[in-house]
Order: sequence, then C-alpha cells, then structure tokens
Amino acid sequence: MHPSHDRFVAAQAAAIELVVERGGPLAEPAGLVFQQVYQGAEKKPHASQAPDVVEWLEERTFFTEIQRPDWSALRDVLWPASRIERPAARFREEEVRAAVAVHCRTARTRVD
Repeated sequence: MHPSHDRFVAAQAAAIELVVERGGPLAEPAGLVFQQVYQGAEKKPHASQAPDVVEWLEERTFFTEIQRPDWSALRDVLWPASRIERPAARFREEEVRAAVAVHCRTARTRVD
C-alpha cells in the first residue's frame, strides 16, 4: 500500500474509535464498523509526527456525493438499501458492494 493510504486508514480508525469512546447514538454502529474493518488490521508503529489529514476529511467522492438528498433517485437504482436485518451482516454486505463498485470503476476491462 501507499504511505498516504496507510495514514488515511489510520485517521479513519482513530476517528471511529473516538466516536465509540465518546458514546452517544453513533457509538454502537461505529463500534461495529471498527470491529469489522479495523480490529484485525495489522498494527504499525506510530509515526513520530502526526500527518495533516484534515483536508482528506472533506474530500468529495462518488460515495459521499451519492448520499446527498439530490441524488436519492440515482442512489436507489445504483445502490439500493440492504434488506439484511442483522447489523454486522448488513455492514459486510454493504462493504462488499462498495468494494465491487470501486473495483468496477478502477478495473481495466476489455470488450471484444
């Protein structure tokens, strides 16, 4: 992986861990995300100086923009809501769907 990706992942994990520690209505879903995504991740030594990742938090992506109300009709077609009731299973399904979408966007395909 690229070093900036490692920093981005570390910043995400730290932010989610902070949400869990602070409690409140988002603590339980954040705990699920932390457990599913970051709990088994390889731990790396801490950096001697924290990188500035604030600008990354405001980076607009396809995934952030499709969550906006203006795009709800497109989101419902491209990304219908999961019907799975168990939170952990629903999260895993949504993560797999996101990974497939990213792969489709970045894959080099050939049509004969």
